[in-house]
Formats: sequence, C-alpha cells, structure tokens
Amino acid sequence: MRYVFGFLCVCALGVMPLVGCSETTGDGGSSGSGGSAGTGGMAGTGGSAGSGPGTLVSAEEIDPSLIDPSIADDKAWRVLYASEAIDGTPIEVSGMVMAPSEPVTDSARDVVTFAHGTTGIFDPCAPSVDPEDLTYFLGLIVGSLLDAGYVVVATDYEGLGTPGIHPYHVGVSEGRGVLDIVRAARQIEEAHSGTRAVVWGLSQGGHAALFAGEIAPDWAPEIEVLGVIPTAPSSDLASVVQELAGDPEVNGYIWEVTLAYEAVYGLDLEEVYEAEVLGTIRQLADDEGCNGAFLEAGMDVENAGLVTNPADLPAWQERFAENFPGGVQSEMPILLLQGSADTVVPQWETDILFDRLCETGSQTDYRVLEGLNHVLAFNLSIPTQLEWTAARFAGETASDTCPN
Repeated sequence: MRYVFGFLCVCALGVMPLVGCSETTGDGGSSGSGGSAGTGGMAGTGGSAGSGPGTLVSAEEIDPSLIDPSIADDKAWRVLYASEAIDGTPIEVSGMVMAPSEPVTDSARDVVTFAHGTTGIFDPCAPSVDPEDLTYFLGLIVGSLLDAGYVVVATDYEGLGTPGIHPYHVGVSEGRGVLDIVRAARQIEEAHSGTRAVVWGLSQGGHAALFAGEIAPDWAPEIEVLGVIPTAPSSDLASVVQELAGDPEVNGYIWEVTLAYEAVYGLDLEEVYEAEVLGTIRQLADDEGCNGAFLEAGMDVENAGLVTNPADLPAWQERFAENFPGGVQSEMPILLLQGSADTVVPQWETDILFDRLCETGSQTDYRVLEGLNHVLAFNLSIPTQLEWTAARFAGETASDTCPN
C-alpha cells in the first residue's frame, strides 16, 4: 500500500520555503535541485552536492504517523543532503530526520543515527520512499527514542533513492551516509539537533554502524560519536560467501553484494556465475528488484549459481578484506549484539568479528542473546540498547568483555 505524503518544504535554515518544492508520493520522486532519481527516488542535482558533505539540500516535513502512529504529535522530515562517494565524487543521499515536538529549554538534543538492514540496491528500495518500510525499520524504536528526547536520523545510504546503484556493503560509503545525515539534521531549526550521537545498526546496518564509528574521527570530527551498537552485523564477507553460498536464506544477499561490487569496483560477474543464473541476476537488476525479489529468486539455486567462488579470486578477496570492519581501533565503545539462533548472520561470523575487534584494541561488550533469531535479537534488545545509549550520553564508562 502506498501513501501520499503531506509535507512542508523548508530551506536548510528552516526559515523560508525552498524554490521548486513539489508533492512527494511513494511512487514518484520529489523535486530537489533537478536531476533524475529513477523510480521512486528523490531527485537530486546529479553530482552537484551543495558546499560539502552534510550540507542539507532539501527537507520535506511529513506526517510522522506514517512512520508510527505513536509519534503523530512529533516532527518528521524526509531530507536530501550532500555526501561524497568513495572516489571523491560529490553526491546526494536521502533519509529521514525525526524530532520530539516539545520545545528545547537548554542544550541541543542528542542524536541516535540509525543504520537500516538490507532493503535492496536500487532506488525503489529506499526506506524513506515507502512508509511501510519506515514502519518496519523504525516503528519499534522511534517512539522510545523520541520520548527519551533524542533526535532520530536514518539514512537511506548512497544510491537508494538517489542516482546510481547502492554500494551495498561498501563500508566507507555506508559510514559517510550515517554520519553526514547527523550534520544535515543540525540545519533544520525545529529539530534542535546537536553534535553528540550514538549509532544503532541492524544487519547491514550493523556493518554501516561499525564503519561510521571507524571513520568518524577523520570524516566528521565535529560530530562526537559516543558509542556504536551493531546488532547481528554482517562483517566477514569472504567467509560468508565461501561458507554459505547455496544457503536458501543467503543466496539473494550474495547476488546483491556481487552486483554492487561490480558497479563500484568494476569486478567481473561473468567469471563467477553460470550464464543462466547471471541472466536471472541481470533481469532482477533491470527490474530494479528489491531485497525480497532477490531472496525469492535465489531460494533454490545450488551453490548460488557460482562457477568460481569470488572469495577464491584475488581481486574479490581484496575488496572483501577492505570492507571487513574492525581492522582499526575504535575510539568509542561498542555494544555488539548477536542472536544465537540467527541463520542470516550466524553467530560464528560475529564471533570472528569480536575477536578482531578485541585484537585491534576496540572496547567491546559482546552479548550473545540465546535462542533469538536475526530479527528478534534486535527487537528484544531494544531496552538494552536504550539503557546503553543513555549511559553513553550520561558519560558513564562502558563495560568491555574482551579477554585481558
């Protein structure tokens, strides 16, 4: 089901209308500064992205009850903001900003920047395009976060809702999107957004959250990231592709990663896939299929259709390695959450990540949630995440479960 967004366009300073604002719907794009966004996307400038990463290009106030009925009296905006691709090209990224309606009496509000799980790699898959996607990712958490007085920001990531294929599991790209929307939110006066942030992320979003923490000191030094909470984060892609190719729950994800790496890094899909399976993957791409379409198509494909496992090829190994989080010491504490019954991101993958984080000296509290699957590990840990987040903003010392 699609909805028509009711909105108010505001300029970056929140004091006068944007020129050229137009109605946004779940089936079409909204006008930004010209350019093309593809099906369902938010139109941008086609590469001219303001005066630097984090610059707010446009904001549309929408009905927050479309995200979750419990926040009907709060504030929500769909935003377009400047960022930078990994090759240095100026780009624009879309996302959401949500803020409590209560007036601010003293300091600016603290921020939780949420990195979403896999939706796909094409424009129609951007969570901010469809309120149903927003409800799926934010409905369980946004009310509690706004009640706690936080501003909540949620990037779509590069290429979801804006030109180009989304660089799926390209860590630096994801991390920039997660951080630059914190910068952009500060330019919406009504949000009263500050510079202190904690990053939450689920699945792919856990991968994004970890990279946001790693690059924050250099990429966005004015943003004080106080902690990172990755839940069931995808991490060791080489091991996943090597061990799980052919798993009905994982094949579609492998197809999306390899398509994205072809687009971003110029890697060759013909050397890894059978011709018939590659034809299926290409058709899904032509149709701009989202994650569900890829998962369904890959359900019964033996060995994911691979003739050569990309994890065995040096060019692919190099890219998987550079997108494996935890290779540098984190300057902020990490709460790492994982369900023991997860079949999408299995516990053994997160065990490897935990060892890597500890080896690089990152302060990490690793908690395995017994009997919980991929989704429930996040849903049922929300109270824990809220408590841990409040402690970071209160300046308390985080625990560390790394071995001495």
